[in-house]
Amino acid sequence: MTFQIHGLPAKTFNALFELSDEDLENRQMTRCSVDAAQGYPCRVSLTEAVIGDDVILLNYEHLTLASPYRASHAIYVANGSQDAVFGEGEIPQSLKLRPLSLRAFGADGSMIDADLADHETVSDKLSKLLSNATVAFVHIHNAKQGCYAALATRPGEFDPEWHGANAPNV
Repeated sequence: MTFQIHGLPAKTFNALFELSDEDLENRQMTRCSVDAAQGYPCRVSLTEAVIGDDVILLNYEHLTLASPYRASHAIYVANGSQDAVFGEGEIPQSLKLRPLSLRAFGADGSMIDADLADHETVSDKLSKLLSNATVAFVHIHNAKQGCYAALATRPGEFDPEWHGANAPNV
């Protein structure tokens, strides 16, 4: 079994960068200037933002399905990010830099399985989780901070509802 990883769509966040810092603060969001080579993983491009880039830190509801596992957490989005497109079995750069939590869900939002992975084991563990026919998608989180990182599906089985369909409060 193989997988495909998906970042969040850029169009969901583009308008945020037009808001003033005060408007962002009123929406519980923060504009930051990247000051380190690692630590600001963009959830759109699935790369680390570059020193000097502007990013917005916001709470994002990544599991919107009506289930007890409905969830949100803080994410970074970099200004000017382009939608990430990854091939079958390709692991984005930002997911190779930190320990990961893999959470496998059914199409109804019920958690079926979970595992921990690092850059050496993530491919095999995603393939194993998605080989279970009852698993529809896998949410990938940064294991330490718990932040939502990306979505993994079987190739060709992407559904935007599986990693949050709600745009932030713009």
